[in-house]
Amino acid sequence: MTNRNIYIGLILLGAVLFVPGLGLAHLFDWDEINFAEISREMLVSGNYSKVQVEFLPFWEKPPLFFWLQAGAMYLFGVNELAARLPNALAGMATLPILFYLGSRFYDRRFGWLWVLAYMGSFTPAVYFKSGIIDPIFNLFIFLSVFQLALWTEANQPNRFWHAGWGGLFMGLAILAKGPVALLLVGLCGLIYWVWSRQWQTFKVLELLVYGTTALAVASFWFLPEILQNGFWFLNEFIEYQIGLATKSGDTGHEQPFWYHPVVLLVGCFPASIFFLGALGKHTRGNAAQHNFKRWMQLQFWVTLVVFSIVKAKIIHYSSLCYFPLTFLATEYVYRIAQNELKWNRWLNGALGLVGGLWAVVLLVLPMVNQLKPHIIPLIADPFAVANLQAEVVWQGWEVLIGLGFGASLIYSLWNNQDILTKAGVLYVGSLITLQLILYILIPKVERYSQGAMIDFLKSVQAEDCYISPVGYHSYAHHFYGTVTPAQAKRKLEYLTAHFGKNSLGKQSYSQQKDQWNEWLLRGEIDRPAYLLTKVGNDFDFGKYPDLKKVLDKNGFVVYKRAVKK
Repeated sequence: MTNRNIYIGLILLGAVLFVPGLGLAHLFDWDEINFAEISREMLVSGNYSKVQVEFLPFWEKPPLFFWLQAGAMYLFGVNELAARLPNALAGMATLPILFYLGSRFYDRRFGWLWVLAYMGSFTPAVYFKSGIIDPIFNLFIFLSVFQLALWTEANQPNRFWHAGWGGLFMGLAILAKGPVALLLVGLCGLIYWVWSRQWQTFKVLELLVYGTTALAVASFWFLPEILQNGFWFLNEFIEYQIGLATKSGDTGHEQPFWYHPVVLLVGCFPASIFFLGALGKHTRGNAAQHNFKRWMQLQFWVTLVVFSIVKAKIIHYSSLCYFPLTFLATEYVYRIAQNELKWNRWLNGALGLVGGLWAVVLLVLPMVNQLKPHIIPLIADPFAVANLQAEVVWQGWEVLIGLGFGASLIYSLWNNQDILTKAGVLYVGSLITLQLILYILIPKVERYSQGAMIDFLKSVQAEDCYISPVGYHSYAHHFYGTVTPAQAKRKLEYLTAHFGKNSLGKQSYSQQKDQWNEWLLRGEIDRPAYLLTKVGNDFDFGKYPDLKKVLDKNGFVVYKRAVKK
């Protein structure tokens, strides 16, 4: 089979794996809904240069991903499928890229193994069916690092060419998520420069080509914004990024230092276990293989250390590790198949421990209705207890998902003779399990976690009203309540009048929300207001006599305040 046919086949395989079922579950709060709302507001306002939430400036992210989402929404409507489609397309592109790189540096066997490792590990594959920025951001950074690997190969005749391509992908990464891309790759380059002890690795003119190209691409959006609004908006953007590194901020996601290693170990199963086997292994190979492997090691460790240091920690912050992790896992399997390394039997214990954890969860989850009487007394959070009261139908056969996964795990543990069969059974078993999780289990889990609130918000979409959460943070009311420019304008007018035009921007999001909610509860509103909250919130709604409770379901409570006639 020619490489061209393989690439076409992998693109089609990606389409089958990543596109169907994108709309089976609602978008999840916060990030998926937040980003989709930004894209929806681009369509509603017709303003594609401004990143906005509730039609107010949103300083956290540049616009490239939202342009892609907005384009998908223009073609397919404002819905979950369109919001997640850009990442599905990125997944379709990633599979042939991995095969190409594996074949280029090693051979076709390596290429196939790398593809299988990526799409057969849980979180790397599932992210291509999400509506967050990271899959596209990570792909651009990975492609930039790949160009750096080619650029730094010994006797490379096309160094300027690869510096230019590396800068192009870096510029796109900056447009997707901001200067953090330059920080991550810059650290990799600096450590590589010291590690290689070749002080002429990066020549000044080549660095200028890389930097100028990256700057030119990033300036496509940043420069017009600076010319139009001055540097203050850029200061806001940078201050927010620094805030993520130094405090958890409004995200509320401060976690211990070891958070991301555990996330990668469990989430990237089974590739994460083969990766453990690769640690500390020095393998044979040509200079190009060693050089590329060095860049992959740098990308992994720099990403892991940086995002373990920053205060705010969310699962997808370490997702840039997926590319190098699956590469190093693949090389370990590949070298064993080449009889250059031996399988470490202690890894069977790691496979059994992490894989067994997945199997237990998949077996227990379909039995949650029967286990409620035993689970609820162990839960201290009243909101979580109320979530479990959601009416979700389980047929019972869903346990077959866990049984099937467990069977593939047991077979791989039993087989220590043929590493390709061992890895293949695990990857294929995980791949099939993941698809079943996405199609069958995730929509049911979503009904517990947010289904009642999303249903309510969709029921008032056509009503001209104000909607605001009290006592918790959410973006769901913006997207599923379809906030309008007129509603957002009234909010801005009120907040400007209260805080003053010059000081409004100095108020925190929480301060603005609290003041706006106070007006919705007491002020002379010009349209109905819905106040959203959760069970367990200590806010005293009883002191507002105009409120009427209109929803109390599965942990979510909604009060309505009508306009006085």
